[in-house]
Amino acid sequence: MPVCVKNPVTGAEVKTCALFDSGSTHSFCSSILVRKIELTGENVSLSLITLERSGSHMSTMTVSIEVSGLDGGEQVTVESAYVKDTLPISVSEVGTDRMNVA
Repeated sequence: MPVCVKNPVTGAEVKTCALFDSGSTHSFCSSILVRKIELTGENVSLSLITLERSGSHMSTMTVSIEVSGLDGGEQVTVESAYVKDTLPISVSEVGTDRMNVA
């Protein structure tokens, strides 16, 4: 879904796409997005459990972001989004609306 992601401190923002997963317990964003809107955060260690693996540990950073629709409507604050270098989704999985994915 096309969204606007904003740095709550500086107000810097970028238009990108978000994948909403009601079954997920954590939120993730790409390191590219973090650089584009100059987010800073806290270094943390995260233990991941997936369908195929449990107890996979990774060092990452957690950041706070604000997410809204492109029309500037309702805004949601994500207090702890974990940063990952790459996310395992491709632009072809986003749908027919072509956007730059951060």
